[in-house]
Amino acid sequence: MKRYHLLLVLCLIYLAYASYSLYTALSYRPGQFRPPERVKTEIEIPSPTEPPEDWVGLVVQKNLFVPGRGEPPPEPEIVPEEVPHEEVPREEIVLKGIVYNQYGEYIAILQIGEKKPVRLKTGESVGEVKVMRIDDRTVGLMYGDIPLELTFKQVEELK
Repeated sequence: MKRYHLLLVLCLIYLAYASYSLYTALSYRPGQFRPPERVKTEIEIPSPTEPPEDWVGLVVQKNLFVPGRGEPPPEPEIVPEEVPHEEVPREEIVLKGIVYNQYGEYIAILQIGEKKPVRLKTGESVGEVKVMRIDDRTVGLMYGDIPLELTFKQVEELK
């Protein structure tokens, strides 16, 4: 019984749709609906296939093969004049001691000028002073571009 009711409902829906579509088809009047008119703009864009009217003049005006076209040449570098510089007074370096640490490295204790003594290993630097090598009695330094070697004036051995 339920199947018959479902079939009856489906038939009624189909008949309602068919009658609506028949009604809209009969009530159609040509010319009743018009598409909106297009507004013409003042700017006309030429189609890509048509060349501009004066294309020869355009090519001559913007010539690709002009030697002056392209990147401008680089500007020459301005080389500053060398100003003779006066010798800057350098600070005095005093070798205060050499220490052999538990890792098997020598450490130089240097006092540069009036400053506190500093401990430096080989390769370390303070300001313009760079330690190049350290032996048990000498220290090789580079003070700016000047090589120096510092030694103890007297070496006292503990007995």
